[in-house]
Amino acid sequence: MTKNIEVLYADSGGGHRSVARAICAAIQATGADCTVRLVNATEISRPLFDGFATFYPLFIRHAPWLYHLFYRITDNPFFARTLEYLLGLIFGRAVRRYLAHRNVDLLISCHILITLLLPQAHGKAKLVSITADPFSPHADSFSPRMDLCVVSSSAAREIALRQGVLPEKISVAAHPVLPDYLSATLGKRETLARLGLTDGALTILITGGGDGLGKMLQVINQLDASGLPIQLVIVCGRNQKLYAELKTRNFHLPVSVIPFTEEMPSLLCAADVLVTKAGPSALFEAFQAGLPIVIFDAIMGQEAGNVAYVCDHGAGLFCKSPASVVDALRRLIDDPDLRQRMSACSLALARPNAALDVARVCLSLLENAQS
Repeated sequence: MTKNIEVLYADSGGGHRSVARAICAAIQATGADCTVRLVNATEISRPLFDGFATFYPLFIRHAPWLYHLFYRITDNPFFARTLEYLLGLIFGRAVRRYLAHRNVDLLISCHILITLLLPQAHGKAKLVSITADPFSPHADSFSPRMDLCVVSSSAAREIALRQGVLPEKISVAAHPVLPDYLSATLGKRETLARLGLTDGALTILITGGGDGLGKMLQVINQLDASGLPIQLVIVCGRNQKLYAELKTRNFHLPVSVIPFTEEMPSLLCAADVLVTKAGPSALFEAFQAGLPIVIFDAIMGQEAGNVAYVCDHGAGLFCKSPASVVDALRRLIDDPDLRQRMSACSLALARPNAALDVARVCLSLLENAQS
């Protein structure tokens, strides 16, 4: 009998959506007898998820210290289970109403709030949580009431255990990226031509994730005034204010400015270096392309493990200030051998089959439930 699977994400940052898309594509690629639907969690509760998508980037952009304080205070089992209980009281009815007339066999959560909400359903569907933060996930990323918890590292597994998740409910697989992530990309020259650029200069791809967070504007200002022999491809994500400001600017360097886009594979293949905030999806997608990575910002606490992973494996550099990004790129320009070594280290971290591994683990949960 055909099984029905829903993969749920929320529009806060780009990573959750990227992970959800990768898992959907991977399940379809297995050829399993199932239907898969990608679901924006606003279908469950628009006020909750629209509010989160609005306020999350505002806190990160304008009050990162406050976000970090809240992150640390709540990063323990007591607050996580309290939040889960409160969300159940407030939104449990909305979850049950959403699932009441749906014939779903497997629900896969790719977002913290969804993971805390789904156990309120008490339906027949099996529940899986995918933890998007690979190395230092928050306590709220886990619910002991899920049937399966998929994490991306042994460090994340230890955190899950501390939150009360049973060992047999935890599966470790690398951070999922779309299967054949780079297969549909355009050639470098064609991509650059479409952007109004050429392949004669070193191409720097700059992104702050799906919401265009971090010190992007300061980094762009420093690079534009640097006199380096480079050209910039700037992906602003959902940061409409940044996009509008940059589109009207007269740059010293050749520059292409792009809003939120689904064309990241082609952009990564056209780039020579990625300059980014330390979001996990941006990093793991860059590994697929074998790009040297310059990290200019990281969300305190939440993305610290990502920075250490990239730097410890020789795939990139962490810059504590926008000015130091210029120094890092000058170093990579002056030392092509270093750039090549970093590229090789980045490619060595690629896990192209990770999404398929996650898909198979999720499908096996359904098979075990049948037997």
